[in-house]
Amino acid sequence: TNIPGEYCHTLVVTDSYGLSSEIDEVCHTVTLQPNQKPVAMVEGKVNDAGIVPVETELVPDGIEFELTIPHDGDPNTNTVEFEFDGLDSYDPENCDINYEWKDSFGNNIGSSSIVLIDLQAGQYDYSLTVVDSDGLESNNKEITVIVNPEENNPPIADAGDDAEYEIAHDCAPGYPNITIDLDGRSSQDP
Repeated sequence: TNIPGEYCHTLVVTDSYGLSSEIDEVCHTVTLQPNQKPVAMVEGKVNDAGIVPVETELVPDGIEFELTIPHDGDPNTNTVEFEFDGLDSYDPENCDINYEWKDSFGNNIGSSSIVLIDLQAGQYDYSLTVVDSDGLESNNKEITVIVNPEENNPPIADAGDDAEYEIAHDCAPGYPNITIDLDGRSSQDP
C-alpha cells in the first residue's frame, strides 16, 4: 500500500488434529516521508574565447554576476556569450530534476542544465527553478547579470626621442636640405 495509516492483521494457526492457536495480532504503521524541495544552484561564466573575469556575489534569494565586455580591437563586437550553469542543482532524494530558466518577463529561455545567451552592455534579470519528478518546485534562484561596456583606452603616441640637427655650411649659396626620420613605431594601443 502507499496510503498512510495503521494496518492490523490477525493470525490463527490450526494443526492437523484440529487444534487452533490463540489469535496473534500484528500491526504495521505506514507513513510517507515528506518530499523535500529540490535546490537550484547557478554558476556563470563568459563562454567566449579568452579569459573574462566574472565577479560573483551571493545576494538574498540569488546570485549576481558582473563582467566587462572584453576589448578585442573590433568596434563592431559589443556582446558576450554568457553561460548559465545549473549542474550543481539537486534533489535531496536524488530524483531527476527539470530546469526552468526564465527572463524577467517570465519568458522561458531554456530547459537544460546549461543555457547560453548573448548579452550587450546592461543589466539583466533571470531566474532558475528546478522541479523534481513529483512536480515539487525549488525556490526560485534569482540571477542578475551586469554587463559593463567594452573598455577602450585612448592610444598612446610615441614620436620618438627629440634630436638636434646642425646643417653645415658648404660654401654654396643657401643651405642644403636634410632628411629627418620620424618614427612612431613605439606608439601603442593598450
